[in-house]
Amino acid sequence: MGFFSNLFKPSQNINKTFTNKKADKELDSKYWNIWDKRPSLVDYYGRPWNLAPYTDKYKTDEGFKLRELLLLIWWGKPKKGRKMSASIPKYFFNDYALNGDKLTQIFKRKGLLFENNGQIILTEQGKSIYNKYYTLWEVHSFKELPTCLDSDFPNWNLKLFTIEWYKQKIKYLKAENIHNKKIIDFYKDYPTYSNGLDRMDSVEYFQGEIERNQLEIKALLEKIQILSND
Repeated sequence: MGFFSNLFKPSQNINKTFTNKKADKELDSKYWNIWDKRPSLVDYYGRPWNLAPYTDKYKTDEGFKLRELLLLIWWGKPKKGRKMSASIPKYFFNDYALNGDKLTQIFKRKGLLFENNGQIILTEQGKSIYNKYYTLWEVHSFKELPTCLDSDFPNWNLKLFTIEWYKQKIKYLKAENIHNKKIIDFYKDYPTYSNGLDRMDSVEYFQGEIERNQLEIKALLEKIQILSND
């Protein structure tokens, strides 16, 4: 969650330093009122940030849950299979509540996996299921937004989902730039105001944020154009 961890706190490590003078207290209030209205990227998700990664509501023809089939896809991703000694990633247990070793044995008994020369390989039946549900891996692997296997899989389109995410990110960056401009304007309107931060450093910081956001917006627009023409 490293990417998301910075979205719930200010970009600067700022302590709210208040003075005793009434006039300064009023400016403190104005300043922090602006700061507290800083946009949050989670408001642009279109889905809760703590969206559950699965619900088990999607019923497959094969009788497996989608999160279970995700493990089958993991086994089948390498063309030559995986070593029998391969460690099943912890996220299958932590995020999807699966006993990977036990489920792997079930796949073998069902004729979806077999062992050959120290490798675990998909059977023909396993390959058929793999091809049918492969996009589960795209849903699982999309890290910019919270995803749910059961709700996203039925209508999943990686390109369209990515484009929509880029559009929402652009909206957020534009809103953040408006906020940054308000902070800069505040410092310009009240040049003697001090809240424990160096005024010029703060103006320079927020101006730099605006410029970085503009560059990212340009890059995202280019990516949208490329994906739209693909």
